[in-house]
Amino acid sequence: MPKTTKKVNWVGCKLPEELVIQIDQIIQSGKGGYYSRQEFIIDAVRRRIEELLKQ
Repeated sequence: MPKTTKKVNWVGCKLPEELVIQIDQIIQSGKGGYYSRQEFIIDAVRRRIEELLKQ
């Protein structure tokens, strides 16, 4: 039976360069185990949403 895949729509957003530099430094240091900016940002946004929904 074929696997069904959920289609994900992507959107972009702009970030201040200072934040991107910090994200890149974290990724390069190996802290958190992130491999890409995208992975880091998705995790950060997801965690913030969870935090706000608990209030």
